Parts: sequence; structure tokens; C-alpha cells
Amino acid sequence: MVAALELYLDTDATRRIRVLWDALESEGVQSMRSLLEQRHRPHVSLAVAPRFDPERVGAALRGMV
Repeated sequence: MVAALELYLDTDATRRIRVLWDALESEGVQSMRSLLEQRHRPHVSLAVAPRFDPERVGAALRGMV
């Protein structure tokens, strides 16, 4: 199993990304729209690893907001 730390976009930004994906697909360019049966949610991946230590992640993010 892979763990990821991701930031999700607001509704307007998500819609805009999906419009761009649709434009790519209409030109024959595969995008994230066609992967995972259109269940992929636009996001920014900050880190991906086989496993994260929750305490270390919490300590690294403390004070971010």
C-alpha cells in the first residue's frame, strides 16, 4: 500500500482543471479524466511513500495553519 500527502483544490479550481482535462481528451490526448473511471480528484501531491509515520507527519505539519 502506498501513502500520500495531498492538497485538494477548492470547487472552482477543481472545475477548471476538469475543463482542461475535457479539452485534452477532445483532442485525443489522454488525461487524468479518463483514468480510474473518472473518479480521479484534482490535487497536488506533496509526498508519496510506502509508509508515513503519523507522528512525524503531524510534527512536520504543526503550525502550518
